[in-house]
Amino acid sequence: MKRHGLFSTVLLALCASSTAFSATTIYTDEVSFGTAILPGYYLEDFDPFTYGSFIGPFLDFGPTNGFAYTMSSPSGLWSGDGNMSTENALEPLNIAFTGAPVTAVGGMFWPTDYDGGNVVGDISLSLSDGTTVDLANADLNTFRGFVTDGAAFTSMSISTLNITPPPYQWPTVDHFYVGQIVPTPGAVLLGCIGVGLVNWMR
Repeated sequence: MKRHGLFSTVLLALCASSTAFSATTIYTDEVSFGTAILPGYYLEDFDPFTYGSFIGPFLDFGPTNGFAYTMSSPSGLWSGDGNMSTENALEPLNIAFTGAPVTAVGGMFWPTDYDGGNVVGDISLSLSDGTTVDLANADLNTFRGFVTDGAAFTSMSISTLNITPPPYQWPTVDHFYVGQIVPTPGAVLLGCIGVGLVNWMR
């Protein structure tokens, strides 16, 4: 017969409830986001690209520090001057993470015009965990970062909310981070409790 007691019951409840505590935190500035992401992330500035220097259905990035992803859009991608956008204004820019697990992602998100010029407009960001954020009056300095202490992000989608064109606007991204979250003390504690509980129950 296994020996157990109230303490083990409490520990089991704590471990079981750790997923309930998981959440996605949204950062509106790059400095704060930088404190939440571990060193060794992958930052893509798209510096080699100019307007129309890449036109294609998809483009692979990485692996860098183990992180990699594929950007795509239904009608294809269209590069800007040091950024990445889509060929069709009304279609999303999709990102599928293919390398190491991504629990932190961020970047500059805004719309550009037909000639790749920076404009002000509304952008929608959607992540695989169900998080959706709409950015009103986004410009080339609009930053958003996301970190999760739950399941890793597997994809992200960027689209414009300019639903009554013209003028048309294209979803655009630059200064794009992928990485992993700095572990919180609570997450480390729960992990230690879980390991200790397994040993204690033997």
